[in-house]
Amino acid sequence: MRIRLAYVGSSISSFGVRLLGALLLRDDEDVHLHFVLAENFRKLSSILFSDASSRLSSTDIERIGAELACADLVGLSCFSEYAGLTKDIIAAIRRHNPKAFIVWGGVHPTADPEDCIAHADAVGIGEAEISLPALVQRIKRNEPFLDVPGFWFPQDDAGGSATVRNAPPPLLTSEQLDVLPHPLFGEREYLFSPGDQGFRPLGAADYVQLDALSYNTMWSRGCPFKCSYCGNTRLIEIDADYARIRHSSPEHIIAEVESILTRFDHIKFVVFHDDCLISLPEAVLKEFSERWRARIGLPFAVTGLTPVHIRDDKVKALLAGGLNRVRMGIQSGSDAILKFYGRPNRPGLIRQATDILGQYAKVMMPPHYDMIFDNPIETKEDIAASLRLLNDMPRPYMINVFSLRYIPNTQLGRQLAEVSVDIDKIERDYTSVMSTFANVLMYLVALVRLPAPLFDYLLRFARPYPESAHPAWQPVILLLRAALMAKRAYFHIRWGDYSIVFGRLGLWLQRLGLRPDVRSAPNRYSGLLHRRTER
Repeated sequence: MRIRLAYVGSSISSFGVRLLGALLLRDDEDVHLHFVLAENFRKLSSILFSDASSRLSSTDIERIGAELACADLVGLSCFSEYAGLTKDIIAAIRRHNPKAFIVWGGVHPTADPEDCIAHADAVGIGEAEISLPALVQRIKRNEPFLDVPGFWFPQDDAGGSATVRNAPPPLLTSEQLDVLPHPLFGEREYLFSPGDQGFRPLGAADYVQLDALSYNTMWSRGCPFKCSYCGNTRLIEIDADYARIRHSSPEHIIAEVESILTRFDHIKFVVFHDDCLISLPEAVLKEFSERWRARIGLPFAVTGLTPVHIRDDKVKALLAGGLNRVRMGIQSGSDAILKFYGRPNRPGLIRQATDILGQYAKVMMPPHYDMIFDNPIETKEDIAASLRLLNDMPRPYMINVFSLRYIPNTQLGRQLAEVSVDIDKIERDYTSVMSTFANVLMYLVALVRLPAPLFDYLLRFARPYPESAHPAWQPVILLLRAALMAKRAYFHIRWGDYSIVFGRLGLWLQRLGLRPDVRSAPNRYSGLLHRRTER
């Protein structure tokens, strides 16, 4: 069977598609991965101007559809912001090969299968490591497949249209995760960028341009929290076990990274995109760090820190292995807004977590914090609480700024409907904030701590966006955003972290010696791996 798996988005870091490709390759030789790059989010213009819109033309879409249509089975995956583009690609595939069996899975179909069922022959819900191989085998053997767990199937009947809705299979356990193959990387991969004449093999230069000098992966799965804006709430609704943290052994993830490093010498950094990696037991994190330092020796980043799980001993254990950068979601400084989002919180929690991370500013990059602005239900007091938090937090730090959007079928959409408030769906760019003085002040205090009298004076003019948005603030926001990005670039160069941008430039900076070396320059916490942590 000719199988083509395609990821539609703005990067080539699709863990799910890569893993499913490896699983299907166990039984089929003709399996290939196709990455449809709607826009490279690592480009300087995209970073500065928050522009993640698709650059694919109708001609591009037709070329994509024509090439994917050569397959017997086409599997597509995307986030909700690229759902419309994926529908266009499916239509193009249908025009060239009406007999191709199209499976649509990933984040968007899981969140909103009703939106997808009219376009695909099968819509995948949730994790697919069990369900997709089962579906493929049924189709290959020409056996009935409408009862395969984890899929919705459109069906026509005499009375109109019916849909088969199968519940997903049980989630993989930690033991089952430990025997999965490593994701495909560096083989059987093809790329389509805007304006290309067709898909072309992914080469080393593409990895450097699109993933900088990093390898992106996930170790653990699951999240115990139900933050209303997050797609995880949908997953927990489908299966409550998704709230349970599952992970493969440290040996399994170490072996995965080792296999990559033997084939790609440009990779100098690894990024873990887990939702709650810091929630893993301290003993597991220590074992991981011991093996990592002994066998990998590269700096790494953890992007899924949660304030409630931040512990000094866990941070030290990761630092001992080579932790060089962290990212943590704060979202708001207002207790009322955090309650609205369903974020785990208690008085002083965020300050406690930022204090712990802030004390290690001399041994790793400044921590990155996620913040959500432009919430239409925020009061002036809520905005002031967030701005005050940013002005007072331990420095240095960096922030990732998001404008509030909602993913279909998440709790946030229902909350806003209850109070008759409407905001844009996730399809609209969520890193471009409203043109308000509050957002001007947000960028300003993220750049530099303002003296209390000046801050208090400026805070009087920060108001909710429904009553204060004005286009005059937009050029000021762009200027301050550029300054903040320049500050971030400085920290990345200083700490030798070329995992996000500086692809080709990063290679030259590496050759000049501007890089961290965990093996030759162990940090002060390496001894913790061999001592019992005091409690």
